Amino acid sequence: MHMPTLRIVKNKDKEVEKIVKYLNDPKFPQLRKTIFNTFPKLQENLEKDKCSGMKSENEIVELFVADYYETHRDIISSIIVDIEYKINTYGTKVLHLLAESMDYVWQTTIEYTLVPTILPFSPFGHNTFFFSMTRRINGVENMGENKNHDVLPLLAHEVSHMLLRDVLYKYHKRDLETVYSWTTMHMLQEILAPIIMNEPLLKEVLDIQNYSGNPYLELIMVSHNDFAENIVSYFTRMYHKERIEHGRSFIETILKMATIIETIEPSLASKLKLWNSSAHLLKKDATKREEFGVPIVIPKGHAETTDLD
Repeated sequence: MHMPTLRIVKNKDKEVEKIVKYLNDPKFPQLRKTIFNTFPKLQENLEKDKCSGMKSENEIVELFVADYYETHRDIISSIIVDIEYKINTYGTKVLHLLAESMDYVWQTTIEYTLVPTILPFSPFGHNTFFFSMTRRINGVENMGENKNHDVLPLLAHEVSHMLLRDVLYKYHKRDLETVYSWTTMHMLQEILAPIIMNEPLLKEVLDIQNYSGNPYLELIMVSHNDFAENIVSYFTRMYHKERIEHGRSFIETILKMATIIETIEPSLASKLKLWNSSAHLLKKDATKREEFGVPIVIPKGHAETTDLD
């Protein structure tokens, strides 16, 4: 079997490009708030310098990034050394376990590129993904939580998305945008990631505890046959029943998952829209979190097909 190579690239120009992009992304306005909450000095510089009209937004961000790297040079250097050690020591093992779990075989040798970043989140695209160093730079002390946000879980999470999309593309033999809505595809990949990563062998290598994936997943509840539970818990039980008890293939199982997600897609889209516009309020306001957590009802016929009662 061909195995991918893993390359770590330090690219401040790409970081500047990403920061400018997410400061102005109309689809995810909460990312602007996240960046400014993490870097209030950047917000201050943008407001001050843009009023003077002497520098462009890109120039302001570029100067900020350069200064931030210089100020935090020692801790960033130590983080990158740790990233390199973990990727070089365990990266291939993580990819092997992912492929085994997802019935996946690489047909050629490809390269995945990891870019350490000061962004407070970890975007990905094509075969490149960014690893946010912000939590460690800021000295988050909860080591159990830190482990769930370390570089190996990021590797597994993002590559699981890439493999899933390739598996579905090979099955449908056409662009996935013509098969699934953005919400269905997004939720399928985000729910699947923690399911696979919490499997015993992979969980041990990743050194994670109760990995839950994207934070909004912890708040989304579903209800079937008058029983409410977290959406990842529901699909985890379904996935294991299909794969282990019924011996179904990975593609058969995720096609079933996609079908169920499609039946509740409008409700999921509404919750994602609310999260993308008001995540900061949901984190602070217990009443809004409770409203966000009202269970989405899975149509009875579809709940029964999972045989989970």
